[in-house]
Amino acid sequence: MPLLAGVLVGVMVFGMIGVLAVMFMGGSDSSASSDTGDALTSDVASVEDDKPVLVVLSEEELAALPIASVPENTRRAIYDQIRDSARTTVEAPLLVPDGNSMRSSLEKSQQAIHDNSMRQLAALHDISMDDIALITAEGDAKNWDPSPRSHARRNGERLYPEERSRGWKGKSKGN
Repeated sequence: MPLLAGVLVGVMVFGMIGVLAVMFMGGSDSSASSDTGDALTSDVASVEDDKPVLVVLSEEELAALPIASVPENTRRAIYDQIRDSARTTVEAPLLVPDGNSMRSSLEKSQQAIHDNSMRQLAALHDISMDDIALITAEGDAKNWDPSPRSHARRNGERLYPEERSRGWKGKSKGN
């Protein structure tokens, strides 16, 4: 009987947490939808303003770009993995205010996780960390991932310029 009571209490607590989560998520979605409704009614918003400004290099700059000694399809696959790691670590918006010791600790942790992911990626593909840096630079220069970048800030500075973040559909701006 005590086991059954414990299970029921656990289910009730889990249910309450779920209800509270839905309530809080629902509140943020309604404010976001009202913001988008206001943006749709304003004549200032246009489709082109919602697209990020991509890097454009000249033929000479592309020719001078150092390239890792890995086949291009492998470099592209590695770059996709690098971007996936960055999106979930260093580019993830933090909901802790700037100047807070907890925020700086979170930033350091996210950077350490990303750095460890890069070391694992280099080991997995049997390449050096310098090759990872070259692949990242090449992918950014050639716009292999044209999606908008995060509005995230680290140490009070934006990770990417505002133009590169246009159209980003993340949860929060400026974090």
